Amino acid sequence: MPKAKGLVLNSNFSCVETSPRVGVLFPKIEILMCTFEAGRFLNEQLDSIIAQTHQNWQLLVSDDASKDGTRKTLESYQNRLGPQRLKILSGPSKGFVSNFLSLTCNSSSDSNYYAYSDQDDIWDDDKLERALKWLNTIPDKTPALYCSRTRLVDSNNNEIGLSPLFSKPPSFANALMQNIGGGN
Repeated sequence: MPKAKGLVLNSNFSCVETSPRVGVLFPKIEILMCTFEAGRFLNEQLDSIIAQTHQNWQLLVSDDASKDGTRKTLESYQNRLGPQRLKILSGPSKGFVSNFLSLTCNSSSDSNYYAYSDQDDIWDDDKLERALKWLNTIPDKTPALYCSRTRLVDSNNNEIGLSPLFSKPPSFANALMQNIGGGN
């Protein structure tokens, strides 16, 4: 079944080409979030996802055996949103890389786009809308990745700066030295 435009990982963790996006008025976005001991941050991140101006999304969360109440928080939000809007999976319990890889392989095949989310982010209300607006300027057969600078905050969510601007242009070679697409 077709997935989003670009490349994704198959169950053997190797890349496979996918079909380009289709012209959809309200594209479906699947948000992929991994959690582990996220209790301290999770409510704010889930609330920021719910507040998105683009509302055609589904949230798929893989919890990696948290013991701090993370699963209970997720289930509470799932009761509120419904199991079709928020799906909870059990992670492989092999660390965050394995958790994100397994989540990617368990993602839906009917989404137009995918958005990765860290458990401790707080998204601007128009994050998904801005991403779609930019992605829709890219020709269908061109692979694309949307990312932006990170707003850095202190423990009370007061802004303390932005992630660095890199002097070298985006390219594969430069990606080995600088990460312009942070996980958040």
